Amino acid sequence: SKKKAVARPAPKKRAAVAKPKKRAAVAKKKASAPKLELATIVQEEIFDAAPMDVYEAFVDPSKHAAFTRSTATGDPVEGGAFTAWDGYIAGRHERLVPGARIVQLWRTTEFPSGHPDSRLELELRPESDNKTRLRLTHSGVPREQAKSYERGWVEHYWEPLRDYLRDAGW
Repeated sequence: SKKKAVARPAPKKRAAVAKPKKRAAVAKKKASAPKLELATIVQEEIFDAAPMDVYEAFVDPSKHAAFTRSTATGDPVEGGAFTAWDGYIAGRHERLVPGARIVQLWRTTEFPSGHPDSRLELELRPESDNKTRLRLTHSGVPREQAKSYERGWVEHYWEPLRDYLRDAGW
C-alpha cells in the first residue's frame, strides 16, 4: 500500500530582528564598568649592605623568610612565581638583574576581585662603601589601599631588612 502525499503549509518565516552592533555593545559595557582607581608608591631607602645582599634578601625565599619572619616561596628566575608573608603576597618575577634590579607582578589577598596585578620595581645602586640605595616604584596599586601599603613597606620590609642585614654582619 502506497502512502498518499499530504500537502503541508510552508513554515512561517520569522521576522528579522535587528541585533545591536557589537561595537555599540562593547562601548556600552566599557562605559558601565567601574574605573579602576590606581596609585603609585615611590620610596627610597639606604641600607648598610652591598646591592647583591639586598637583592638576595628579596628573591631568595629562605633569606626573605628570615628577615620577614614569615613563610616565603619561589623560584628566583625570570618568570618564576613567588609568595611572601605566609601567602598574603603572591606574584611573578618579570625581570631580575642580580644586584641591580627586580621587577615583579605583585598582589596581596586584599586586592579587590578582578583587580589586575600591580607592578613592583626595585632599583639597587651602590651608594658608598658597602651601602645600597634602593628605589621602590610600586604602580597599579588599588588607590584605597595605597596608604596601607606605603606604611607596610616601611614597617614590614625596610625596618626588618635593616635589622636582618645588621645582624647578618654585612
